Amino acid sequence: MALEGVINGTDFSIQLLNDVIALSTSGSINIEHKLRDISTRETNGYRKQIGGERQWSLEAEGLVAFRKLNGTSYQSITGEASINEIINDHIINRTEVQVKFKPTNPLITGVPLFTGIAFITGASIDAPMEDNTTFSVSLQGTGVLNQLTTGTNQ
Repeated sequence: MALEGVINGTDFSIQLLNDVIALSTSGSINIEHKLRDISTRETNGYRKQIGGERQWSLEAEGLVAFRKLNGTSYQSITGEASINEIINDHIINRTEVQVKFKPTNPLITGVPLFTGIAFITGASIDAPMEDNTTFSVSLQGTGVLNQLTTGTNQ
């Protein structure tokens, strides 16, 4: 199954290990390429640059719920990582985690899939009066970001 036309953001998710971030409402991947300045007098007042370091990061936002309406804890749901688990397992314990930015549906083929190792560098929970409690989480890649294509040997 291929994605055609403009892609609905709901079709993508961020995974920690193999768990989707529970109750997420948005996710993004940021890839940067820093440039090094090599300007000299010989460049006649024009800046000359060459490639430097690359870095990448991920961000996610979502809704906070510690239990489903049926009373099941989000921490006990296989395949989902709750904000509690994210904070405890990866920030408090300072562990790196395998991450993926990929289509939610495993049957989707021919679409970029990004994967690498990251540290969770921040998590926040916002609880405004008379509104939904939300969270945001930031991840910073460490090392290579791999770009694969869904439907191939991943």
